[in-house]
Amino acid sequence: MIAKLQASMRNQSAHMITEPENKTLSSDSNVFIVQDSTIFSINNSNKIYLDSGAGKSVVNRLDLLANMTPVQQKINRYGNLVAIMHQGTLTFKSMTIHPVYLAPNGPVNLLSVLQLLDHGIKPVIKDNLFLLKRSNSILVSFKQEGNIFASKIQSDRTYFTNTEIKDWHTILGHPSDSYLKQLFKDGKIKGQFKPAKDCQICQKAKIQNCPHKKALPSSTAGFHHLHVDTLEITPATAQGVKYVLVIVADYSRYNRIYLMTPKNQAQGNIMEFMHEIFNKVNTRPAFLHTDRGGEFDSTLFQQFLFDKGISLEQGPANSPQTSDIAERFNQTLLTKIFCLLSQSQILICMWNEASCHSSLLLSLLPHKAIGMNSPYEVLSWNNMILEAPIGLEKLIPFGYKTIVHVQKI
Repeated sequence: MIAKLQASMRNQSAHMITEPENKTLSSDSNVFIVQDSTIFSINNSNKIYLDSGAGKSVVNRLDLLANMTPVQQKINRYGNLVAIMHQGTLTFKSMTIHPVYLAPNGPVNLLSVLQLLDHGIKPVIKDNLFLLKRSNSILVSFKQEGNIFASKIQSDRTYFTNTEIKDWHTILGHPSDSYLKQLFKDGKIKGQFKPAKDCQICQKAKIQNCPHKKALPSSTAGFHHLHVDTLEITPATAQGVKYVLVIVADYSRYNRIYLMTPKNQAQGNIMEFMHEIFNKVNTRPAFLHTDRGGEFDSTLFQQFLFDKGISLEQGPANSPQTSDIAERFNQTLLTKIFCLLSQSQILICMWNEASCHSSLLLSLLPHKAIGMNSPYEVLSWNNMILEAPIGLEKLIPFGYKTIVHVQKI
């Protein structure tokens, strides 16, 4: 039976990308092909259906795939041409199938029987069940639903439905246990504290270097002393972003980041931030500390600082120890970006989205240098809030699917 099925399907190799428009599935025939019109009307992302007329498997859920790489092509599925955005590895039960296409606009998930045969998995039909076997072990069974066979499929990712079981370590971007304990102690978050010592994401993403000893902040006012630095992150995003300008306030540890395509945008962004500080809280920085980078040395920028009465502090070249506040923040920011990308399985070229979310989280989390308070709290006590902070209870884990309800007027 299996040899006959495989031989019959091999003869359809010409239809791996473009299949016939009229397909039927009959349990009495040797070839089982999903009928396009039937499958197109189902629209179910929580099940996966067998299709013996396809050369490759197709899913419509990003969270089902790992190790994804971008591709650009169209294939004939569901009776229409469907755009394929990525391909990756599908782990279903104890099976690992590669490559599997991602079609976000596809109504259902399709598992290619031909591809299963190529992976050494044998299909067996018994009592209206389609069994997938390896050696003598049954891996998964598909139940007959009308003229098709289907099985439920779940992602390894966890979605939160109860605030009492929220994983705050994941929601807040994998902070250390001491920060989480402080938030629980202050009553800012509710639930059960779980130590992060066994977090695989942290073990993978956090690479700690020997710290430089540094006293508490020397500034006595909110934006009196600013530290700036520029990060280069590869690969570039789809929008061409390659650089991140980091600005950290010494007194409050409040941060602001700017995404940049060319590096010379840094000066304009710093000037914009200083104007925002003056317009909103009626103060100007007294000192601006840099690492002597060339992006801060233009005559126009130097004249701007002179006119505003801002002193420029520049540490020795190739001496990150003299810019330890900015360098420490850079390490923390990069670590959090890596954690967010790892937990969400979002493509690395979307690091710009993770960096903006990380910047927000770092302003909400407590900080040792300011007495285990958050930067937003310190600014609030000094009436220097630049924008209203978001409540911790409104945060959701980065990369999770959300539904926005727009009220009709």
